[in-house]
Amino acid sequence: MSLYNTPIFKLQTMMQNQEISSFEITSYFIERIRTIDNNYHAVYMINPDALSIAETLDKERENGHVRSFMHGIPVLIKDNINTKDQQTTTAGTNILKDHIALKDAALVKTLREQGAIILGKTNLTELACYKTFTRSNGFSSLGGQVLFPYDIHEDPSGSSTGSAVATALRLSPVAIGT
Repeated sequence: MSLYNTPIFKLQTMMQNQEISSFEITSYFIERIRTIDNNYHAVYMINPDALSIAETLDKERENGHVRSFMHGIPVLIKDNINTKDQQTTTAGTNILKDHIALKDAALVKTLREQGAIILGKTNLTELACYKTFTRSNGFSSLGGQVLFPYDIHEDPSGSSTGSAVATALRLSPVAIGT
């Protein structure tokens, strides 16, 4: 089944009708990232807890509890947005490579409360373009160079390049930048 072009409302209908589970959707996008993204470097890391979170949300749905229209939907977020889990928040720089946030950013907290699955972190221009006088857009010392998906010789532009390219490649139903 090809899910990459399926809008959130359709994914929700499919889950409601038991045609697919959040676990299957999340697995699909993890595999899509692993298959496609090696060439583009849009995703810096996949959340190691994503599949277990999906299973938990599927059980909630089975018990008649659906939190919101985001329940069970995988979301990629830019790697300068704090998540209090096994994922680091690095802003693409070696200085923060082991940084684990003390709490979720307000956005992440709300997404989790609504039942979204933080699928992973997207690459970005190091420090969100704060000091990029000599580096190209989309480059970070940790994630490498994000490549523009329609022409790898073109500039991917901006600081949220990983989220933008992940959206263009349909590596997740939703990707958030800043």
